[in-house]
Amino acid sequence: MRVPTMIFALIAATLLGTTHATMAQSARSYPWCATYSWAGVTSCYFATWEQCMTTISGIGGICYRSPYYQPLAAIGAPRSAASRRRSS
Repeated sequence: MRVPTMIFALIAATLLGTTHATMAQSARSYPWCATYSWAGVTSCYFATWEQCMTTISGIGGICYRSPYYQPLAAIGAPRSAASRRRSS
């Protein structure tokens, strides 16, 4: 009874040990980040500076431009109909 339990525990530990922590990702890139002063936590999910400032008001922190921001045009936004006509 002990041997199968120990083998199961060893296999489980091996499988769990091979998982890697990854950062959360979003399909959209946001232009503003906030770092909260009370925890040092950063959140880069703000569409406007005003939205960021409203979020940190009362709890403290700073807002700044996201170093990860990529405008939609830079990541393959669909072309307009006029540009498709010119290229054909």
